[in-house]
Amino acid sequence: MKPNFEEELNKYILSKAIIPNSLGLWETYFKKMCLAWGEIVPNITPQHLIFAADTGPDVESALQFKRDIVRKGLTLHAGHLETVEDVIAHVGGFDIAAITGAMVACSDLHIPFVIDGTIIENGTFCIY
Repeated sequence: MKPNFEEELNKYILSKAIIPNSLGLWETYFKKMCLAWGEIVPNITPQHLIFAADTGPDVESALQFKRDIVRKGLTLHAGHLETVEDVIAHVGGFDIAAITGAMVACSDLHIPFVIDGTIIENGTFCIY
């Protein structure tokens, strides 16, 4: 079977984002700090308001569109969601992989961290 380019690229990116047992410079400079992550933009954003002002505030259609996208994504990747690594690589993305890797490293180094925001919660969820 021919390897899937996108799948292989996702695995490569994931391997660079989640660095087991090491934070490199982070370990050197922040080993004794408390780290905090948070979303820059909350779930209800100015972007949503601008989009609604431009296209019309049909909230139900927008929510249904999001639900459909999530269902399609889960269906598309259904055979590849067995492990946390698979989930991150197929539906999580580099940002969640990096967040998860940083949190695992903090845990290994006994560095406390603060969780604030949905994307950060997703990174935390991937630890367990």
